[in-house]
Amino acid sequence: MRYLPFLTLSALAAAAAPAQDLTHSDVIIRAPTHVNRAEARSQVAGIAWQTNGQLGRFIDPVCPEVMGMPEPYASIVVKRIRFIAAQLGVPLDNAKCSPNLFVVLSDDPRAFIRSLEKKGGLRLLTDARRAELLNEGPPAIAWATGEMRNEDGERKQPHTIMQDQFGRALDIGTNLPTRTASITDVSSQIALTQSVIVFENAALVGKTLTQIADYAATRTLADTRASAPATAANVTILTLFDRTRTAPPELTSFDWEYLKALYRIRPTQGAIKQISEIGRAISKASGEK
Repeated sequence: MRYLPFLTLSALAAAAAPAQDLTHSDVIIRAPTHVNRAEARSQVAGIAWQTNGQLGRFIDPVCPEVMGMPEPYASIVVKRIRFIAAQLGVPLDNAKCSPNLFVVLSDDPRAFIRSLEKKGGLRLLTDARRAELLNEGPPAIAWATGEMRNEDGERKQPHTIMQDQFGRALDIGTNLPTRTASITDVSSQIALTQSVIVFENAALVGKTLTQIADYAATRTLADTRASAPATAANVTILTLFDRTRTAPPELTSFDWEYLKALYRIRPTQGAIKQISEIGRAISKASGEK
């Protein structure tokens, strides 16, 4: 039995219900539309979750798993998420890995989240993030946990005991080894350690496996919010469940550029600088001068 760090997979499986029979769609490349830099930056700021003043991303190998969806559909979704991760340069774990990216299908996502909360499954989230998560409703609820690493991706070292000048033992606590520092960069980064998205089964009726996988990838490979204000020039897969808009068939140009830029920029920058660079990359890729 493989385990989640905070809750057994058997508990997840018990909470997840089988999905409807979904149909896979082919990948469609959408031509980018000119996007104003300020508009792109504003949209990025609206969807990007910040942790300790930075945007998190995976630096350890990713291992996606789908729960509550029958085969062969679950494997198709996993394969698509792995494909997207590979295009971004995200390291991938082997096929028999311990999962750290979960796509869960449930008849009642809110009840599922409340069950996790009672079991302590959300205890590593900040109070603000946990409160927003518990208030977030279907059709999809997502969250991520992360930890601070140094610029090389190294974790904090264990407690260190040193002696002072009089020979007395001093516990200087944990230590995050750092090697660089600058005015614009800090000496640390936020590494995502686990991402989870819970879909409401009923909301997936009429959605393709590509749409489901691409939406899940955007919410989990990058720690993003669901409420993404799309514009005529800047559509996103995050509007998949917006009934007032035509759902994109796959990741849009905006989504691809957002994810690629997130994994390309320096992770030790502050969130303001990161958001600005991602917005600039989206605008530039669209042909905006």
